[in-house]
Amino acid sequence: MGTGMHYPQFLKPSDLTMVRRVLQQICVERAIAVPSAEADTVAVNLIHAFQHGAREEKGLLEAVQRMRMH
Repeated sequence: MGTGMHYPQFLKPSDLTMVRRVLQQICVERAIAVPSAEADTVAVNLIHAFQHGAREEKGLLEAVQRMRMH
């Protein structure tokens, strides 16, 4: 195994920055306190969405919106 191998389920620093930015946006839009259990739930949903293929901000936002509807 080479050291340059990429595992898509793991977030790179740039991925974490993007997910954090989306989390902050959602928390502002929904008036969710940070830190809070609700913010933690949104963060978990964002990571889950990322690990299942939502690799851009728009896709993450849409995935979390769909999760909220269920």
